[in-house]
Amino acid sequence: MITETKAGREFSARTPRRRAGFPLIVVIGLALLLLSGTGGTMAYFLLQPPSLITRTLTVSGALCGFWQASIGAELGGYDSRFYDVASVTANNIWAVGDTFHTTAPLPLLPGHLRFPLDLQREQPLIAHWDGTHWNTMAAPDLGSEASLQALAVAAPNDIWAVGVANDQYRIIHWDGTRWSLSPTPPLSSTRSRLNAVAAFGSQDVWAVGDFWPTTGSYSQALMLHWDGSQWQVERNLPVGGGQQSTELTDVTVLAAGDVWAVGTSSPSNAPTQGHILHWNGANWRLMLPPDLGGGTTAGPIVASAPNEVWVFGSGRDGKPTSQQWNGQTWRTVPVPPLRSGALTLLKRGVARSAQDVWVVGGHATGGTPPVAIHWDGRSWEEVPSPAPAAYEVFSGVTAAANGEVWAVGGSLRDLALDEGASYALVAHFIPQPCAAQTPSPVGTP
Repeated sequence: MITETKAGREFSARTPRRRAGFPLIVVIGLALLLLSGTGGTMAYFLLQPPSLITRTLTVSGALCGFWQASIGAELGGYDSRFYDVASVTANNIWAVGDTFHTTAPLPLLPGHLRFPLDLQREQPLIAHWDGTHWNTMAAPDLGSEASLQALAVAAPNDIWAVGVANDQYRIIHWDGTRWSLSPTPPLSSTRSRLNAVAAFGSQDVWAVGDFWPTTGSYSQALMLHWDGSQWQVERNLPVGGGQQSTELTDVTVLAAGDVWAVGTSSPSNAPTQGHILHWNGANWRLMLPPDLGGGTTAGPIVASAPNEVWVFGSGRDGKPTSQQWNGQTWRTVPVPPLRSGALTLLKRGVARSAQDVWVVGGHATGGTPPVAIHWDGRSWEEVPSPAPAAYEVFSGVTAAANGEVWAVGGSLRDLALDEGASYALVAHFIPQPCAAQTPSPVGTP
């Protein structure tokens, strides 16, 4: 059952982006034409933001409950998307991403034309759920083309977010009062970025991504560690080098001497190769499960215990794969065929226990809902996802202590009109006993 509570325009999902713009002289000329036609009164072009769309979807099967999903400018502004979400408590949840802010008034033009795009700045987006509403929070000025990609909670007043700005990686920190830019070691690079971050207390935080050295044509894996006082770059990782680009895409921490990271290398003359790295407290070791050979990718990674580690990716056929580490060996666990049958990209995961693991993502083709799969201790099952728009991706997922799950991302409706404009997507799954399928009144998640 799907119930739409408020009509409106819908929105998209993608990686950090750059926009081309019209020359400023063209904009000025058009503005003058409009002024002459309106008696000298300047009309500003504020493309009407979409009304908030909220839908409820009841789920029944091996897992029962209901989703409440919302999209709209109220969640992050025009042209925005969330990339990750993290739970402190059920009523204290954070989400990060990016949004475009117009740096100058734009003239009102017929047909909802959007320009000049060079008058927009991509800025970090931070939102907080207080148990009743999502509220946008002030973010530090990170520079141009700024985007936050991931979150990690060490404590309620000790939260980290990572991303990129000005083509260089950025790390920010929440101290319970405000977000601020964290000092980080410089890199000899032309570009760098961070894709994921994980914390095991306030003195053990790890962040991963990639960077492009100032000399060389291939990216290298990037990993940083916070020891409670400073960030340090991890050197001599057992991946990358040579004529291949290497990127680390996810990281998880089980203990001070039990850290996992995953990524993919792209050789110049060979298929892609997924990688799994493990830190035992003394050194990093490269692990290669039997089914993680040429033509594969690795990520995300999810773990609930040292003998319950899951690595996801794509196989040689492009379909999702899952590998489970039981503390001694790897085994391949089939991911069920998804309803859409489309190419699927898994983005993030969260594990509440060995019997309660969620992984989310999206399809590489349009016209499909976001993807969510669930592990109940025996098998993976696709969980039907709400679809307020024409094309959606879940980019992040978290679980609260009460069993509720939050997934975030973006959604697109009118590509021709909005040139790929995206609006933030938030979905809230509330589990229920399978005998009682009675969704609460629909409201904003």
